[in-house]
Amino acid sequence: MKPRIKKQVFSLALALSLSFGMTEPAAKLTFAATKGADKLYSAKADKIDIYKKNKEANTRNYKADWNEKIFYTLEDINTKSSKDGQIKKYKLVRKELINKKNGNRIEYEVYKHPKTGKMHKIVSIEHRKNDLEITDYYYDDKGKPNFIY
Repeated sequence: MKPRIKKQVFSLALALSLSFGMTEPAAKLTFAATKGADKLYSAKADKIDIYKKNKEANTRNYKADWNEKIFYTLEDINTKSSKDGQIKKYKLVRKELINKKNGNRIEYEVYKHPKTGKMHKIVSIEHRKNDLEITDYYYDDKGKPNFIY
């Protein structure tokens, strides 16, 4: 399976990454998920334009192969294996923002590697009028999109 990455999705990931790096002190944003410490920051003032083009995406490479290592390391696919399901060891950052275009509340969960601090997954949960739109974004160690579900 080859992931399909749209330009808007790449821009969303970049905008969110900038938001996490610039709107809150890093010390307030991180905590150990395994300790159960968890706080969702208020979205009263922070808005995000998920449609803004922050960077032009590269042309799609149809010959590229998907590196499945990140996905299968984080998610608990084989419950009998200790090699997968590592997300429970990651540091979790949670933030709530407002979609600048439509006013919908969006919750973000950012999972960072416990040793390197590199972001490997973002879960976006947008509260729409009649439902939720949930998207999982996976990133490689260079911060580039790896897989979107």
